[in-house]
Amino acid sequence: MSVRLSRIVFVSLLFAFATNCCAADVTGYWFGPLKVGALELRLVFHITSDGETLSATFNSLDQGQANLPVAQTTLLDNTLSLDMPRHNASFEGKVDPAGTEITGQWKQAGQTHSLTLKKSDKPPVFKRSRPQEPNKPYPYDEEQVTFENTAAKQPLAGTLTKPRGQGPFPAVLLITGSGLQDRDSTLAEHKPFWILADYLTRRGLAVLRVDDRGVGGSRTPMQVLLGSGKEPTLTDNADDALAGFAYLKTCKGIDPKRIGLLGHSEGGYIAPIVAVRDSQVAFIILWAGPGVSGEKLAILQVQQQLRVQRAGENLLAWQARIHERLFALMKTETDNKAFVKRAWQVVDEENSRLEGNDRKLAEASRGLNQMLIDQLLSPWTRSRLAYDPRPILRQVRCPVLALIGGKDVQVPAKENLAALEQSFSAGGNKNILVQELPGLNHLFQSAPTGLVGEYPLIPETIAPVALETTAQWITQQVAK
Repeated sequence: MSVRLSRIVFVSLLFAFATNCCAADVTGYWFGPLKVGALELRLVFHITSDGETLSATFNSLDQGQANLPVAQTTLLDNTLSLDMPRHNASFEGKVDPAGTEITGQWKQAGQTHSLTLKKSDKPPVFKRSRPQEPNKPYPYDEEQVTFENTAAKQPLAGTLTKPRGQGPFPAVLLITGSGLQDRDSTLAEHKPFWILADYLTRRGLAVLRVDDRGVGGSRTPMQVLLGSGKEPTLTDNADDALAGFAYLKTCKGIDPKRIGLLGHSEGGYIAPIVAVRDSQVAFIILWAGPGVSGEKLAILQVQQQLRVQRAGENLLAWQARIHERLFALMKTETDNKAFVKRAWQVVDEENSRLEGNDRKLAEASRGLNQMLIDQLLSPWTRSRLAYDPRPILRQVRCPVLALIGGKDVQVPAKENLAALEQSFSAGGNKNILVQELPGLNHLFQSAPTGLVGEYPLIPETIAPVALETTAQWITQQVAK
């Protein structure tokens, strides 16, 4: 899955209101770096007043979280409090006499960190360096293309890059992960599909990358007018990828017998579906593609993240039980209000089974369980959780490369690579290479821990070993 499936965000905040019981002026922009382990996240609060009450919004510059409202903002005796209960986060600090600095503590999920905010006249703006992004002129041809998923009457638009020369060239269709993605698979200020397309095209491969339906150029007039609408299903995305594959086969200078697919994260669910539906797919590459069901993956994700944060086995088992019980409840309780009520009963029951510090940490994680319960009300989430890739994987007959980073917390390598290898082998496919890339996260960046919050902080978009391993393997397949 992609970041979207895990639904792990540092903060996502609610409606703001406040009471100001003090004359000190704290309106304006407040900036400060929050150090959490090896991470440093730059936070910005914008505090405003209507003359009677205070309100605030929050930005995390390094995580792409912008203009999110704080639930409650209060100032009393020169102590500023910013409360974000939905996500177990709060800040309380003392305003200095000059009114230019606030020193205090950030609390979230049972942890406390020192945080000093300094006043700024302007909102801090920062764009991080992305050294792998290519610069023009390119040593290959680039074309903006459009085609259609005719059955759905869905226009699709993308960028086709081709080596210069007569060809015909082998080609790769890139398939994005979950959520509405643009053709570059833009995430955390990174554009991994742009870097990947550039790298492969320089190696002699044509590459097509496409905006998801409802995004960028892949929008109907109604989608332009009203927005992207409901999120596409796995079937919708597979249909669109199939249309992209069909389009590539018609392109001048491309060898229709040497076209493969590369799917990242949830795209690793989709690429095998397309390969089974069209036997002309020459090969597939699964970048951080899951080998287990959506339900199993969700449990692995939360356990892996807790494990990276050095949670004990009691907490790992606790969170697994909550997920399993809520998934079972989701299948039997169709009324949303009743589901929410019973879901909290499950959480409270499981919390009561813990003792001491584990119990405190569980209670402090109430906001995270709130997010999980909210997600389980979504038809999109429910459909992903219900999906089991194994029957499709057993039907894949073309060559397969499956890569997962050793520090991937969204698609953990050990369990998913084993499941992928088992499924392909059970189907009789012997032309497979399943490989863990040590030290890399879900985006194939070289990462300290692999946690989602690191993605925007790492200058590297894709580690060279992932690019080179992929390019070499494709070259071997298309040379046959």
